[in-house]
Amino acid sequence: GDEARVTVQLIEAETDAHLWARSYTRTFGNLFDLQDEIARGVSSALVATVVGLRATAEASRTDKPAAYEAYLQGKYWLHRRTREALHRAMEAFEGALALDSSYAPAYAGVAAASGLWVSYGYGGGLDHYAAYRKAIAAADKAIALDPELAEGYAARAFLLEKAWAPTQEVERDFEVALRLLPSSADVHGWYGHLLAREHRFDQAIEEGEKAIELDPVAPGRRLGFALDALAARRYDLAVHEAQRALELEPELLLPKAVQAVSYLLLGQPEECLQFDLGRHAAIRAMCLHSLGREDPAASLIDSLSTAASTPAYDQVFGEVIILGGIASYYAWRGDAGRTIDHLERAFAESPYVFQLRIVDSGLFDRVRNDPGFQSAINRIRGNVWLRVEQQRER
Repeated sequence: GDEARVTVQLIEAETDAHLWARSYTRTFGNLFDLQDEIARGVSSALVATVVGLRATAEASRTDKPAAYEAYLQGKYWLHRRTREALHRAMEAFEGALALDSSYAPAYAGVAAASGLWVSYGYGGGLDHYAAYRKAIAAADKAIALDPELAEGYAARAFLLEKAWAPTQEVERDFEVALRLLPSSADVHGWYGHLLAREHRFDQAIEEGEKAIELDPVAPGRRLGFALDALAARRYDLAVHEAQRALELEPELLLPKAVQAVSYLLLGQPEECLQFDLGRHAAIRAMCLHSLGREDPAASLIDSLSTAASTPAYDQVFGEVIILGGIASYYAWRGDAGRTIDHLERAFAESPYVFQLRIVDSGLFDRVRNDPGFQSAINRIRGNVWLRVEQQRER
């Protein structure tokens, strides 16, 4: 007749154990109410019977379908990691917030997208320190709205790790994120970056492997793992993971740079000449220098130095990429003074420069023990954190 009956069962697949069941009978006129009742009943049963599940806080739900759709679009673009993708991710997350200003996951999305924009060195007139201020504020807002939102803690920890925040503060956020969302590839991958920063390389590699196991098709996770492998002097692994990242997202430039540096450090400088490195071309200059082709190497560095003073040269990347690359070139040649000069110029523009992440690799061995270099690295790290902290207090 005009009645509908719905029977719902919750079954544990591995054991075939029946955990919960219930039947609902309603007239067709009340089907929308029936949907809501079933949804509430099933979610309550899941939280009550499945270990590790928890109810989602009000601030992490939205009653506006368009806001949720925008958030999902933002998550999709976030994982691509290209400049265009991150720009679209930020627009999507901000669009979700325009529809629902108290939607905590969208704030976490803004934080992650802004932080990734800086860490990839993308330009386009965006002040990197201002972007970090916006990103950390968004992560703080996400956590304030929902203190159980793992994505908020993960995004904040990711940002603070890049800004050389005190280790204990960063690790605290990662511990909370891992407890709340142990199945997140980004949380494990980003935690691996902190471990690499602290020279706990074996643990960093383990976290990177976990991240890839959880999400093997995310280009960002492959690339992040490759960078940690580079810092850990696992150059073969860095080449492999960077190649996988490139296969998953051919528009990314950074995997090519990681591969080129890795080949150089493996003693195969001729291999790195096969890559079109764009603004990472200082790596090509290092390879030319290693092959005894000093004049073309010096000429390339001169042209890059000119480009670094011409921001309109490339709207995809800012000059920070070039400055960091030139610093690495001089480190490879053993010139500590010019290495320091270009690193300081780079970090005046951005709290994060890709090349500083690989100071622990063999790329900087010729300047590593120079007292001035060690002092400069400590000073740069301290200044970056001080500046980010001051921005955060505003």
